[in-house]
Amino acid sequence: MQIQRNQPDVRATVCQSQALFLALRIRSLEAVTDQLFAAEYDPDAGDAALFWALPEYDLFHDAAYACGFVCNDLAPDYPVDEANTRPFSKLSREPFDGLRHYVHTMLRAERSNRADGYFSPVCSAIQSGALGLVAQRLTSDDSLYANDAQQ
Repeated sequence: MQIQRNQPDVRATVCQSQALFLALRIRSLEAVTDQLFAAEYDPDAGDAALFWALPEYDLFHDAAYACGFVCNDLAPDYPVDEANTRPFSKLSREPFDGLRHYVHTMLRAERSNRADGYFSPVCSAIQSGALGLVAQRLTSDDSLYANDAQQ
């Protein structure tokens, strides 16, 4: 077996340790974002650049890729704006594949927005509670995990 240079595909298994690590990175990014933007996040005032410069942002971003939440064969078409506006109704019952698709689409949009200097969908997801809900579900929702007896 050799190291793959490509991102995983949607059939790649995400292990519990990967899911929990991503949740930890989300919680860390949430904490620093809450401190940095306690008043209000204003991308027009340069807040997006401040957010993207956070070491916790880089760790979250890298964890999402390394832990298999960004896939080479998944379309970036999850309704991120809807999930960020109504996180509980949209994300609270998603199966694992839906949560993965949400993170994947959000990071693809983030890449485009960052290149163009627009707002951060990741920061919006933190401020709306959507990304926190993903972290909470990854750490405590047993329905997202395979039954080891079935494998």
